[in-house]
Amino acid sequence: MEPKTGRASPRYAERIATRYSGRWRSVALAIALLLAGCLMLIIGLSVGYTDPDAHGLVLLSLGTLVWVPGAYYSWLAYMAWRGHEGYSFEEIPEV
Repeated sequence: MEPKTGRASPRYAERIATRYSGRWRSVALAIALLLAGCLMLIIGLSVGYTDPDAHGLVLLSLGTLVWVPGAYYSWLAYMAWRGHEGYSFEEIPEV
């Protein structure tokens, strides 16, 4: 048994590097889509609530179209990062 030194073993570091390689831009884009979709949904709801004649419905529609893929790929990235069986970073398309 190896003594604990507070640093990861090189074999573990190599496994992590190959596991996460090349997908960080895709994950960052998914998180950006998720946040932009949430922002558009919130603004669309508030505009639609305060002024029904304004374009709140347009922002709600765009927010939904942006939020859905952002939420899906963010969830995939989170589950792959946690190491759950059946999820991997290979399922996220490259940017």
